[in-house]
Amino acid sequence: MLGVAYWLSAELERSIEHLEQAVRLSPKDERARLMLARVVEENGDTGRAERMLVETAAAIPSFGTSPFPARTTLRRGQSHGRCGARVRGGDRCIGVFTGEAPLLLDIGALYHRELDARRAEAAFARAVALRPNDAVAHRERGRALLDLERPEAAFVELAAALLVDPRDYESYVTLGQIHLDAGRYAQAGRLLTRAIAIEPDEPAAYYVLATALVRSGRTEEAAPHLRDVCTAAGAWRMTENGAASS
Repeated sequence: MLGVAYWLSAELERSIEHLEQAVRLSPKDERARLMLARVVEENGDTGRAERMLVETAAAIPSFGTSPFPARTTLRRGQSHGRCGARVRGGDRCIGVFTGEAPLLLDIGALYHRELDARRAEAAFARAVALRPNDAVAHRERGRALLDLERPEAAFVELAAALLVDPRDYESYVTLGQIHLDAGRYAQAGRLLTRAIAIEPDEPAAYYVLATALVRSGRTEEAAPHLRDVCTAAGAWRMTENGAASS
């Protein structure tokens, strides 16, 4: 699983390291061998990947005939007849694992916590590719793009998240922040008002909305929202404390 996780994060050398260890620990594990060949090929060493398939055929007599779902073939422009053990079927070894998109979201979240926006964005991008109708994947990629100072690209992903889930509070707040940073206070206000209607007990939207009103010279209108920030934050803390007690 570590090998797959690093592959999904485009860290091929580390993926190969863990998959090689998996093969050493369990030489008869067809999944590890197939995944290793897949990553080695992606890393540019097609010859070694082909040799691995031949070695797998020698080590595992049932290789190529078992109903294992991860059948894969190394796709090349010319025929390689010497690779008699070439396996046919699907084109992605990751199929041996289920739930790859949630795994990618977890990987992206880990990188986000480590303040590694580049790797977080790469993981979330692959989650989006696997699940184009996943609002969370689009939203988290948008946030990572914003951390990479790419607000236009982030806007597209956050808008996609709202197309999938029109009640995604966090996407509304982040889009509102993008408008705020760009000086588009009226647009920010509209989105943040929608966010508040969805989650009236969450403080983030109140704060960003109040900031937008202040910056646009509407200080008196901002005051109630600042009070709402304190009210919502207090309710949130009470909820968290209650959950901790129980």
